[in-house]
Amino acid sequence: MPGTVIGLTGAYSRNAVWYSGIPDGIWGDGGQAINGNGQGMAIGDAFSNGNGTWATPTAWSVTGWAQTSISPTVTLGLEGSYGQLNWSGQNAVSLLSNSKSFLIGGVAHYDPVKNLDFELEIFYQSTTTAQPTGYIPAVAPGVTSSWMSRSNGFTGRFEVTRSF
Repeated sequence: MPGTVIGLTGAYSRNAVWYSGIPDGIWGDGGQAINGNGQGMAIGDAFSNGNGTWATPTAWSVTGWAQTSISPTVTLGLEGSYGQLNWSGQNAVSLLSNSKSFLIGGVAHYDPVKNLDFELEIFYQSTTTAQPTGYIPAVAPGVTSSWMSRSNGFTGRFEVTRSF
């Protein structure tokens, strides 16, 4: 269809998570899922185990998107992404955990005149983390703690851009 763009990309990394394209969060959220509940992903290129050994990550991701022009002033897009982060070499007290995350969302652009753009984005993200081997629930009188492995949430953004 004229005015339509479709893309697919993938990435794999070892000891370089930031280059894996993993959907760790929306708009630079730094490894937390968009609503901040649950356990964030352990993002890093290596972590010291404190005994002279290092835990190292492998990560991979795949992303697909499509964008089409509905009219000369309206463009719609859809994007989806999935990735996994797996740690090796951690010791018994490590708080690192394997994670997987997916993100799906859409964007709409309305450009009523040249150099004026109204943009609406809506995304959903789900991140799941495994319980680390070194996790010890907080134990206090009358307090119970359990591992919260899943974090889900929606986010949206409206932006107006004017270029001169």
